[in-house]
Amino acid sequence: MLKNAIYLAEKEIDLIFAGNRLKSIGYTQAIWTLLNIAEEHYLKITTRRPLKTENELNAYVDKSLNSLNYPLRVCYKESDRSKNKLEKKMIDEDYKSAIQWLDDADDYGLFCSIFPLWHRNKIEIELDGYNLIPSDWTRLELEYEAYNRLFRKDAKEELLHVSNKDIFELIAANTKIKRNIYYINFNPKIVNQLYSYFSKINEDRYNLPGNWEFTYFTIGDFKILYTTIQSMLYGWFVGRKLFYQDIEEFGYCSSVWVVSMEELSNRLKRYTNLNEITILKILEYLTYGGMEIREPDIALQPLVDLNNGYFALSPFVWTNTNAERNLCTLLNQIPQEKAIYAKLVNEKETLLRKEIKDFLKDMNYDVKSGSVENTNIDCAIIDRTEKVCLIMELKWFIEPAEIREVIARSEELEKGVFQAKRLNELFKLKNAHMLNDVLKIDANYSYLSIVASRNWIGEFDVQDDEVPIVKVWPILNKIKEYGSLNKVIHWLRNKEYLPKRDIDFWVKPVNISFGKWKSKWYGLKPS
Repeated sequence: MLKNAIYLAEKEIDLIFAGNRLKSIGYTQAIWTLLNIAEEHYLKITTRRPLKTENELNAYVDKSLNSLNYPLRVCYKESDRSKNKLEKKMIDEDYKSAIQWLDDADDYGLFCSIFPLWHRNKIEIELDGYNLIPSDWTRLELEYEAYNRLFRKDAKEELLHVSNKDIFELIAANTKIKRNIYYINFNPKIVNQLYSYFSKINEDRYNLPGNWEFTYFTIGDFKILYTTIQSMLYGWFVGRKLFYQDIEEFGYCSSVWVVSMEELSNRLKRYTNLNEITILKILEYLTYGGMEIREPDIALQPLVDLNNGYFALSPFVWTNTNAERNLCTLLNQIPQEKAIYAKLVNEKETLLRKEIKDFLKDMNYDVKSGSVENTNIDCAIIDRTEKVCLIMELKWFIEPAEIREVIARSEELEKGVFQAKRLNELFKLKNAHMLNDVLKIDANYSYLSIVASRNWIGEFDVQDDEVPIVKVWPILNKIKEYGSLNKVIHWLRNKEYLPKRDIDFWVKPVNISFGKWKSKWYGLKPS
């Protein structure tokens, strides 16, 4: 009885959220308006009311992209496609409806966090009339969720910030303003300079070999095309940022680049030297809802077909997405590409191990790997002077973006913990092959086996007291910082890698409501 009532509550909340009037104005105008409001919000927090720290900005971007997804999907599935007229102007009622919908999406997203946890039996929900009462979230170990949010996706050290003074001058000289619109006068020279700048601040988001080949393009082809579009859209946003006070309505009407496929593909052919077939295929993959994707995600497919011969490109969306990560997620949803990706993915472990060896090459450590007793040692870092051995069970999967992916990745981490425990057992048993042949150590070594993930460590429900789960790069940076593998093992065993509540992050209760339904959940905020 209670279970059925909760199912009905979930469906009713979905229906209430989908009831915003904006979806009734037609697909083309509704989608364009939502993207423009996302740009309005981004302009505000980067220019008019800038956020104070990079952590705050990263948290804002993640939250905003997630919130934007919900109304976009409703429009994609339910809006009238025959209404394809686009008025590129600020329409007060549409403007207000879009702001309200994106505000509602914040609360709706919290409901979308509660129900999946309940479906997975991770929390309980009680009903008191129209009040949903989840289990006491204050008892959850939220440090792991905070870790995943506060550290960058793979937690590498930040690249040095590249000076953008010359870029601002370049864009300023090539921005044209006419009353309430602006545009950038792109040409090969400008795009080349933008590409040179943007690729430097974006290069650490690409880790896979450029020669990995899929049905129609390589990773290298994709990187060139995607970075070119990102560079142009970065310039587009900078133009607005520099002159928004001089443009009527702060440049709202042209904040999203609307362009025909013919013009876009011709420009990309001119700026990238990729052939037309490759360009069109990559753009087809990147088109929102293309390739028969049932649940489109604006971060995965940021090229929006307005259904009127034109496409909308949001600078906020394009410049704030991890292109390689999102491409991998997208390829895994396309049957013909998923099989190819599966064959290539085994190379990831080799690539990650090489990164580790290269990073530690100037330190007096030995890096080993090999097969032992029906399992593998992915990467062992050994200090033969201090007699210390750290074994890392490597995980490099696509960071989860939705509940189905969270479940699958959590299972991957659990397998890693099981394998690490198996290695712990072999070490305690003084397995001769493991110690003598593979690691070339003795039983007196200080030893720890962990799961080292490229980009996500899971949440509280997959953690294990015996086997820490940590991102690879914080470990490597600590090894270099401490200069002692023994100290790093102490740091890992004591879980000193986790952010501290009320010091590194804050947890605050959040009251949420939709229609007659109410609940209370939590939000995380970096300090």
